[in-house]
Amino acid sequence: MKQSAHHLLARLAGHDRKQREMELADLRRRRGQFRATRTAVAEEIVRLRGRIAEEMGGGMAVAELTAIQCAVEEKRAMVLFLDRELARLEEEEQELIRRWAEAGVREKVHEDADRRRIRRERRREELKRARQMEDLFAGSRAARGAVVEEG
Repeated sequence: MKQSAHHLLARLAGHDRKQREMELADLRRRRGQFRATRTAVAEEIVRLRGRIAEEMGGGMAVAELTAIQCAVEEKRAMVLFLDRELARLEEEEQELIRRWAEAGVREKVHEDADRRRIRRERRREELKRARQMEDLFAGSRAARGAVVEEG
């Protein structure tokens, strides 16, 4: 049987769905990396704040305390950036999931339509063969009837 438009569209939708799956896996990997980085930065902030608290009582130079405080602020800004990126990636993931689901639905719809087309073609062929057999038997009966009438 030749490939129908539905068969080709189902294959395209399947390819699209697989592409979305790969994009989703990549996005989740990147999000995991961002989360790990964010956790490390947050831990560094806690460590730096602990150091500031320690040194406040130890008479550390103001310049060193200021440098540590700047590092804390820098890390806090990095955490905010990472939080925004994580939020953006989550939105992107939701969009990818939606598109992945749509591609899956399209694939199923076209596969179902192709299966219905194949069933219709088979039914049509079966009916055609049945009619041919019916015509053959009718001709055979007519021939036997003619022989009986002659005899």
